[in-house]
Amino acid sequence: MCRRYGLCVLMLGFLSLLHAAKAAAFAKDPKVSRLLEAMSLEEKIGQMILVYHSPLGFLKKHHIGGVLVMSSMLKDPKSLSSQLRNIQKSVKYKLFVSIDQEGGRVNRLSAFKKWQKIPSAYNLKNLGPQKIRAYKGKVAESLLSLGVNLNLAPTLDPTHNFHQQTAFMGKNGRSFGRTSAEIVPYARAFIDGFRDKGIFCISKHFPGYDVLTNSDHQVAVSHAPFAVMQKNIKPFKTLADRVG
Repeated sequence: MCRRYGLCVLMLGFLSLLHAAKAAAFAKDPKVSRLLEAMSLEEKIGQMILVYHSPLGFLKKHHIGGVLVMSSMLKDPKSLSSQLRNIQKSVKYKLFVSIDQEGGRVNRLSAFKKWQKIPSAYNLKNLGPQKIRAYKGKVAESLLSLGVNLNLAPTLDPTHNFHQQTAFMGKNGRSFGRTSAEIVPYARAFIDGFRDKGIFCISKHFPGYDVLTNSDHQVAVSHAPFAVMQKNIKPFKTLADRVG
């Protein structure tokens, strides 16, 4: 289960948005309508919850909709893959199996010799969009072999805040650029590389993480005026049709 309250809220939030958006898009599909009508209220609630990768009994009991795979769970990839296959065969509704696979400092695949040094967003730009798409497609293949179908990436956050200070994502190489025009081409190639292999991506961190501190460890407050916030939101709007 989620050990951090903040992470739980984040996951619940994005899955709620995901379900709301897809519900509208799929509402006219008879198969989906029948599936939703057959679900109990507990099942519907459970499908909106994402937890750390957990035992099958817990997932079935609470009708959990998704699990999150962390680096510590990848010490034995074959075992993890086997567990996930067994879970997907046993649960009533297939799970989202998610991972935070950005690259750079946020590299859950570092246990694999092949993927120990995946470039950060900042360094990835040097490849150009076409090569980024092909490269991320190869990363996606490794994730698929594990049983992952949802990547909690890329970040669409700006490198700098409205005071032109380097923001947290910029300091850590997790941002593609300052503006939407800089961010979108590379983020689109990142997303498309995973889409090509059948893995959904989730863009983060809406509405644009432009603060200097790490909210995992301390309070992080943005003082961006509304006009700047609208600019930070633009990459999310532009790429909305490409994320899962």
